[in-house]
Amino acid sequence: MNRTWLILRRELNELRRNRTFFQTMAVFPVLMVLLPTATILFFNVVITDFSVANSPTTVGDCQQLGGLKACDKAGIVASLMSICFSFFLPVPAVLPMTIAAYSVVGEKERRSLEPLLATPIRTPELLLGKSLSAIIPATFLCWFSFGVLVLLLWALLPGLVLFRIDLLLWLATIALWTPLLAFLNTMVGMAISARARDARSAQQYGSLLALPVVGIVIGIALGFFDMTWGLLLAGLGALLILCVVTFRIALRLFQRETILTRWK
Repeated sequence: MNRTWLILRRELNELRRNRTFFQTMAVFPVLMVLLPTATILFFNVVITDFSVANSPTTVGDCQQLGGLKACDKAGIVASLMSICFSFFLPVPAVLPMTIAAYSVVGEKERRSLEPLLATPIRTPELLLGKSLSAIIPATFLCWFSFGVLVLLLWALLPGLVLFRIDLLLWLATIALWTPLLAFLNTMVGMAISARARDARSAQQYGSLLALPVVGIVIGIALGFFDMTWGLLLAGLGALLILCVVTFRIALRLFQRETILTRWK
């Protein structure tokens, strides 16, 4: 673990010198907090005006908004909150990939991989140290942004709306799924990066891994299914298994004896 910690510190120091990384980290909370808050508050006002302006004979128009009965303003706003919360799910599948895919290929391009591989550090320690440098920033950034968003909505929306959404479910989902999704995609990104010849191609291949998570977001947005405790537990079990499998696959693909000669 000491050698893993040394690799982690080394990678974090490299990130500190990367301006693009910090620019991305600074923009992300603004987009993921302010835009959903503004959208939800806007629709909260619009739906209120719609309910007041329309008579009971035109209630059918309200039924087309999320399939809710009558002019259920609280239910419609709560459904919109669920959609906005689901946008956080692809974040740990995309954000760490940029760091992980560049991790090995970037070392190749800077010609700093040779001395690193010549050290007595074991391959699992090397992979864990490098992957944690991508997982930790992405996970904490996602947790922080989601926490701020929940606090803002808690303060700005009426209690009736908050009563219609299971905040505990979403807090558990983001808290548990985020590090596992980040670990899963980082391990795959590391494996791709070890075989790729440049950072751009590694990032392009790695970005495809976010598609299954995006499918969940689209399903929630279109009303095909809702986030439930059963889905949370099923996804948690699947992610734990996939994390173990991808870590073992990454260890096999990361052949430190031939990685430099194959790249040259």
